[in-house]
Amino acid sequence: MATSIGAPGPTITQLKNVPVWAVHSYGDSLSYTADRSWLTGVTKNYGLSQSLQVPAPSQTVTYLFPGASSPAWTSQPGVVATGNAIARFTVLPGTAHDCWTQQYDNYAFWDWLLAQHR
Repeated sequence: MATSIGAPGPTITQLKNVPVWAVHSYGDSLSYTADRSWLTGVTKNYGLSQSLQVPAPSQTVTYLFPGASSPAWTSQPGVVATGNAIARFTVLPGTAHDCWTQQYDNYAFWDWLLAQHR
């Protein structure tokens, strides 16, 4: 959440088949760009290079990447914790760096997180 981990490195291959969920405020630009780069690296685990294009949102939007079953990101309004997407990226409108308060207050996030296993 609101990370600035930079471009994906060689260890990104260890995340194949591991569900990931990134959350970010749209206007928090430096780490937002890093998150998008990192999520493109996740798609490379499935033989794709799907860059995520995100227009300025007027409401919260979640982008979903299903993995090997589909070569493209899709979007749905709101915080989407359901489904079997291998990667999801929730983008909040605004410029605040603090996106975690909203995410941690959402019980659906905790249900999703606790349902994950390797």
